[in-house]
Amino acid sequence: MTIKKWGRDMLDSYLSQGRSLYFHEYISLVSMNCDEKTVIEMAKRFCDQTMIEDNWIVGMEFFYMNGNMREVDKLIERNKQSGRDSNQSFATVYQVMVDLKRNLLSPPTAIELLDSVKINSPALYCIVTLAKVSIHYSTHQFAALGYYIDKINQYLNQINNPLLVTLYKVRMDALLFIYYWKRNELILGRKHAFRAIKQTFHLQRKFIAFIHL
Repeated sequence: MTIKKWGRDMLDSYLSQGRSLYFHEYISLVSMNCDEKTVIEMAKRFCDQTMIEDNWIVGMEFFYMNGNMREVDKLIERNKQSGRDSNQSFATVYQVMVDLKRNLLSPPTAIELLDSVKINSPALYCIVTLAKVSIHYSTHQFAALGYYIDKINQYLNQINNPLLVTLYKVRMDALLFIYYWKRNELILGRKHAFRAIKQTFHLQRKFIAFIHL
């Protein structure tokens, strides 16, 4: 049996039995047996099939951080159609980030849209704030993270999903790398760059971080 078939069979077995399987559980299992490319492919299959709405939220962050924008687009639409306010709010945030990446929004407009999101969970606070910091960075306001870092860490400790926490910490490390690099604090910058490289599957992100070490 190939690794991919093993992963597919495991997923199909859970679904056929009506058992709940969370995204972080599935990723943890397949990561022990699969290479990075295979994990991404298995994650796509999982998110196409899961009906657990929390998984749709975590899936957006997973694919966004790993550069799979097509999957992000698909999950944004699923979250928009959810009956839960939280899913719709997360969809708004990721739509802003995607539109900004595609130069469909200006930074000031993106900030306005993020400010309009009603914060109702620690995870939503973290992603909205981290997105805002990234936007500030794009306009060369590199001190922005310093205003938010303590509160972000406070809310990170309140998030129950371990994969989401890990992904948000990757964002934090990437932002801290730039923050310290711009302040010419290279030792601290390298520390956060290495941590970000270790945790993400996104090869382009790894390369960009590596060339600045």
